[in-house]
Amino acid sequence: MPIEHLLLISVIFFMEKLIIIIFMLTLTQISDTEEVCPPHYKEITASNDSLKHWYINPLEGENWCWRHNMYENLRIVRSKIEKEKETLSLNQ
Repeated sequence: MPIEHLLLISVIFFMEKLIIIIFMLTLTQISDTEEVCPPHYKEITASNDSLKHWYINPLEGENWCWRHNMYENLRIVRSKIEKEKETLSLNQ
C-alpha cells in the first residue's frame, strides 16, 4: 500500500473522531439548557435566584435535590395570592 493511501486513511480516521467529539459536545450543551423535569419529581423554582430544583416529596428542611445531586435546605414560602385565597375560603 502506498504511503499516500495510509496518510489518507489516517486523516479520515482523525476527522471521523473529531466529528464525533463535536457532535457529543453539542448534545451536552443542548441537554444543559433544555432540561425537562421527569414526571415523578416536583419541580420547584427558587424565589431568590430562579434556579430550578427537583424533589420527590418536598418538605420543609433538608431535601435531596435530584437535579443537583445534593441535599438542599428547603423553606416553603406561599405567595400572597395563595394566602388571600385561603383566607377567603375560610371566611365563607
